[in-house]
Amino acid sequence: MSISVGDIYCVFVEQMQKYAACQVTSIPDAASKKSQSLISIVELDWAGETLPDEAELRQMKPLYCDFFFWNNKLDHIYVEATIPKGYIWIGNLPPLITEKSKSYGTWHVGGSFYRQWQWNQIPADKRQQFKEAAKDDTLVQIGGETIRRSTIVIHQQTMRQIHDLSELAKLPCLTRIHTAEASDPLIAYIRSNPFVNELHLDNPSRRSLDLRDTNLKRLHLNAEGVESITLNKELNQLSLWGELSPNLHIGAEEAGRWLTVTFVDSPPLHCGLEQLGALSLHKVTHVDLLPIVQSYPGLRELRLSGKPGTIANMNSTSQLAQLRLFSTQDIFGFSPDEFPNPDQLPHLTALWMDSLPVEAAKSIKTRYKKETVKGLNMSTYEAAQTGLVSQ
Repeated sequence: MSISVGDIYCVFVEQMQKYAACQVTSIPDAASKKSQSLISIVELDWAGETLPDEAELRQMKPLYCDFFFWNNKLDHIYVEATIPKGYIWIGNLPPLITEKSKSYGTWHVGGSFYRQWQWNQIPADKRQQFKEAAKDDTLVQIGGETIRRSTIVIHQQTMRQIHDLSELAKLPCLTRIHTAEASDPLIAYIRSNPFVNELHLDNPSRRSLDLRDTNLKRLHLNAEGVESITLNKELNQLSLWGELSPNLHIGAEEAGRWLTVTFVDSPPLHCGLEQLGALSLHKVTHVDLLPIVQSYPGLRELRLSGKPGTIANMNSTSQLAQLRLFSTQDIFGFSPDEFPNPDQLPHLTALWMDSLPVEAAKSIKTRYKKETVKGLNMSTYEAAQTGLVSQ
């Protein structure tokens, strides 16, 4: 499909259950080798349960965001000049903005619209206090240390010196906390603060962790000894390490449908995340894909990063009917015919395989070449010691 400046595309955003929209604002000079595979797009201030009609199209405007540290900022980025699967051409308007983008990113239209909506749910007075503090470098005393009022992250060293967590109220912009234990006062503080969206826990020292009614988006946790984790609705990234209990149960919204979980080497197979949306395994030594696919049949994204590592039952990937993204790095031990054909992964929009068996790389590149014309974002690279095959 040819792309023109001014084109407007819509995509259905499952988490919102609405369509979102973007506009192509520029197509860099094809004479520039660096930019000829890129276009710039801007997210639009529109969402709807159905595709827009002509009247709605003519009224579309750019989305100006002011969530957290954004201040009347456009989500205007350079992306790959291939329209991904699922994006629908709606029409063409004169470019709604003319300035050049200074940022690079990936196709994720609707993300900023959703984050702006979430921000708008926070009481206006609290949002105003956050914005004012973000510009305030006044020095305050926290746990015996002198830090700026505009500080956004607090580390374990400082947390160890705080005896009364009410001191954290001196930091209206605090969004990220690194600490050891998950004390009841800490959880209560996080529940009372709508801006704390990331928590790192190195030694929770408890068997059960309940984070309901918080506004966390990301949780990084040494889960050794933990048997129950109850997540809040808006959490979208969970990273667990340490020796996991065989009794571990994770309670998440819609059994993990909107969640990305990262494990070291291999995941627990029955932990309450039957509808998990995205799974990432790193430092893999050996993984059998079949039980993973059977335990997490709703995966839309699957990322595997080896130490390097080997894989068994690569062909079971074809059972993931909703798979959109599949990524491997330093994963070996499978033959070319074990990787599914394109018709077995009809929803695949991104296929990134770095450092994989030589023959597999060649075969995958050949079989999936035509899919790139349909919007598949593909890169396949052989292991370095045997040469390189790339798309």
